[in-house]
Amino acid sequence: MPRCHIVGVYPPPAFVDDKSIFYNALRLLSNRFLRQLPVVDSKRRVKAILTVRDVIRFINRIVSEGRSIMDALVQTDVSSVAVRPVETLIYGEFTVHDVFRVMRAKGIGALPVVSRDDRILGLVNEEHLANLIKNNSFIGMGLNVKDIMTRDIVYAPLEGTTVRDAIRLMAEGGFRHLPLVDEERRPVAIVTARDLIRFLVRGETVKLLEAGKDEEVLATPISRVARMHPVHIDASMSLQEALDFMALAGIGGILVVEDGRLAGIITDMDLVTRLPEKLGETFNKLIADIVPPCP
Repeated sequence: MPRCHIVGVYPPPAFVDDKSIFYNALRLLSNRFLRQLPVVDSKRRVKAILTVRDVIRFINRIVSEGRSIMDALVQTDVSSVAVRPVETLIYGEFTVHDVFRVMRAKGIGALPVVSRDDRILGLVNEEHLANLIKNNSFIGMGLNVKDIMTRDIVYAPLEGTTVRDAIRLMAEGGFRHLPLVDEERRPVAIVTARDLIRFLVRGETVKLLEAGKDEEVLATPISRVARMHPVHIDASMSLQEALDFMALAGIGGILVVEDGRLAGIITDMDLVTRLPEKLGETFNKLIADIVPPCP
């Protein structure tokens, strides 16, 4: 029989006090390579959750209002930017199926795990659930990449796109991955929300922001921040092969092409939301075999 185990990470990789300044939260997200950061009070009770999407939306608002980025980062409490109220799970009182269901229904990618008095104990996010799927790729048998990929994606030309453009596109679209293409729509680079956050808090950028040179920072060509020559797969590839590849590469998103041109993307969130919808009860049975309910 499969061994019972709990999905997620305990304790959470990091959390931040609700009185902390926003700049410190950004550095924590960057240094720990995090997608989400629980926000807690002095008794470690969960009050909110900060995501990289929240960060990009906040920065975009500051830029659109013409305010100083550095002033905003050091004068804003993290609790005023983070999402609240936050959905939580009580430790020992949820199943993996519950996590899939809540994330799909609410459209969220992270759920803090708490004690009965709301104290932070752990975190479950879409990466943890997606890894269950990737590491058991027989779940995707019979499907192709095109069956679950996101087709209606926003992309931008590598040439001429700036950091300002990338922040605006991500903030307006509410996504974390921005593919960058050449004149024939072939993917040549990709920039993520985490890439932009790391750029904003690195030493050279911070010095420019402290000197009030926001425009110089925002005008930075995106090619200086993006990852060049991104891995991509064909839409006709079997989903099982794609899951094996993603697991081996340790990546949470991969671009999809048709006839060499950008056609879509598969992310961890696609696996968490679309695969259960596609497979229905079959998916529930497969997950039950992988992670049986704890007695």
